[in-house]
Amino acid sequence: MDYVKGSVDLELEYAVLAKLCLEMLDGNCVGLYVPGKRTFIPNDEWLLEYLQRVAEARPLGVTPNKTSN
Repeated sequence: MDYVKGSVDLELEYAVLAKLCLEMLDGNCVGLYVPGKRTFIPNDEWLLEYLQRVAEARPLGVTPNKTSN
C-alpha cells in the first residue's frame, strides 16, 4: 500500500513513513517495497542508513507527551 499520494508536503510524508519503517525494521524483515517506484530494497546496512537519512531530513513537528510528577 502506498500512503504517499502526492500531497503538498511529500518530504514530510516520506520522513514520517521512514521513521515508521525504522521502528519495524529488524532481522525478520527481508526488505522494503516502495510502490511508487516499484522497487524492492533488501534489508541491509544501506537500507538502514537510507531510512535514517530520510527520517532525519525533516522535523516532524511532534513532541513527546510531558507527564507531571
